[in-house]
Amino acid sequence: MSVYIGKIFMAAGAILIAVGLLIVVRRIRFMRHAKRVEGEVVDYHEEFRRTGDHAGTLYFPVLRYRMPDGAGEVQSKTGSSWKRRRIGSKVNVYYLPETPEEFKLNTWGTFMLLAVPFMMGLAFLGLGSVLNQVAQ
Repeated sequence: MSVYIGKIFMAAGAILIAVGLLIVVRRIRFMRHAKRVEGEVVDYHEEFRRTGDHAGTLYFPVLRYRMPDGAGEVQSKTGSSWKRRRIGSKVNVYYLPETPEEFKLNTWGTFMLLAVPFMMGLAFLGLGSVLNQVAQ
């Protein structure tokens, strides 16, 4: 039984790394075709959420930005437990011309979210390898 645990961890690590690669490839493809405009944080939408035993307020920035065909104001789909930027802060908004409502911000937090599957995958691969060595 213990031999299989190491292999399961290694398989899970490989899957996480593959998912991480897929996410990065999709992000690169988006950024390659995206247009960039300057936006401004104009407000925050607050939403109370409960997940199991945890509850708290999430803050979703509302951005205003001007596209070639006019101004847009849209709420981010990504929230956080704190207000990352001050109202009035300038941000770079990336969007695809065919779907301008689906924008992305290029932030440090976004980079970290892209890196999480890789880090977890490497950790699972390493743990699986160690478990395999111990089981033999």
